[in-house]
Amino acid sequence: MIIRIRELRPELVLGLLVFACHAYFFNGGLDNQRSRYAPIFAFVEPGTPDTHSCRINRFLHGRAADRRMDTVDWALSRGEYYSNKAPGTTLLGIPPYLALHALEVAVDLDPTSVQTTVVNSYLLNLCISVFWTAVATVCLYRFLRDRFAAPSSPLAPAAAAARDAHRDALFIALIYAFGTLVFPFDTQLWGHPTAAAFLLLAFTRLFKPAAGAVFLAGFYAGMALMTEYPAGIALPAFGCALLLGGDRLRRSAWFAAGLLPPVAALMAYQWVCFGSPWTTATVASLSNPAFTDLTLRFGLFGAFSPQNFWDLLFSPHRGHILYMPVLLAAAAAVPRMRRERGRDYLAACLLTLGGNLVAISCFLCWHGGWTSGSRYLIFSLPFWCLLLPRFSALGPRARVAYALIALLALANMLAVAAVTPMAPESDPNPLYGSLIYGRFFRGEFPDQMNALRIEDPQTHEALLSNVFNWGWVLTGRPGLYSLLPYAALFALGVAAAWRPPVRRAPQPAPPSTP
Repeated sequence: MIIRIRELRPELVLGLLVFACHAYFFNGGLDNQRSRYAPIFAFVEPGTPDTHSCRINRFLHGRAADRRMDTVDWALSRGEYYSNKAPGTTLLGIPPYLALHALEVAVDLDPTSVQTTVVNSYLLNLCISVFWTAVATVCLYRFLRDRFAAPSSPLAPAAAAARDAHRDALFIALIYAFGTLVFPFDTQLWGHPTAAAFLLLAFTRLFKPAAGAVFLAGFYAGMALMTEYPAGIALPAFGCALLLGGDRLRRSAWFAAGLLPPVAALMAYQWVCFGSPWTTATVASLSNPAFTDLTLRFGLFGAFSPQNFWDLLFSPHRGHILYMPVLLAAAAAVPRMRRERGRDYLAACLLTLGGNLVAISCFLCWHGGWTSGSRYLIFSLPFWCLLLPRFSALGPRARVAYALIALLALANMLAVAAVTPMAPESDPNPLYGSLIYGRFFRGEFPDQMNALRIEDPQTHEALLSNVFNWGWVLTGRPGLYSLLPYAALFALGVAAAWRPPVRRAPQPAPPSTP
């Protein structure tokens, strides 16, 4: 048992490190987060017409023009208001909130009070977002380690090959967890990091021969779709990978079987809330007209825009590459991927991230509104990371460049997580301008108070959720000082995970008896 724990030490350390570091920050929320919390609160909290439903009528006091609204992200169906988000975050949040609400009532706490709302909002985000990111990061590490484990040549020692495989896989897993937008967006309730985690879990099982693994791949892919509608772009990519691999018919059938339960749950939700299993929460006839254009397809999609495509990758406004320059290493490594990782692997990655880029380039709100970075591209980030090259396979100069752009990506994401994942749509350079790095180096964080409820429509009394990090809570000092415990935690966790795992030595066969 002790030997087994030693073998699993990197996975345990990595999972705890990701969970603890992502849980270190909480950035409250605005309209997007309120539209995700509201149906969870509405379903669980008793004594209202919305109880045991996903209606959010009581959270929309601003239906009259002279009253303030909790959120503008709503869908109106048959006179009832719902969140205009896919239901995955709601369905993931209801069970933990049922437990939290029951516990708080049992100890005579008011679940809707200011202090309890802060705690509940934070804990729900841990359950819905942070937990799944930690699980997916561990699976990414194990998946890559196993693929990298073969010695590069017959003369290479097995121990050296295992050590390099461990460190190469850990390096990429750390980039995913701390060097991409998954990190800062995990500090608020969005749904994008959770969908990315489900797609990553699906991918790591897609290439296993066992029927149960392929079934789980389909199930996780369906969960991603139920959490974020655009994540459905990955489904044809996964189908293509299955067709390019071996035993295609059997594996495709198991994938479809796994996909069925979450898709059926999604269609049932849409039937109950919107009157048809085919009507999504984002359809133009239901959504807030401020976010739709009836001249476009579905009120949301127009012609492909090369300018949007460029801006999504390279602009200071929303550019993926400027926010996460380490992704350049993935682009440079693509020509070698077919030989190293297989054409089915390459097809799944390129079709998902390419389809995501093209689709969002056609999207009416391609910029994502109040956000830092391209949030609609977050669910394809696992596929960028799956294309990253092995550190040990590069020459000395390439290693230095790879390490430097990885460190810049880690610094960028820490700054966004510490200050805010939200930036005004009008800010042309939120990261490198005065908002993120400007406030970061001035130590102007955390300093926001964001309303997560409005319970009294007459007085507009708001329940405020503090934006905080644990360094500020523990030391009482905001700004750069509040990051000192985080830096220590991160450094110790990486050092502990970096040591190769202890492998169980093969046991000699017992002597045969005459």
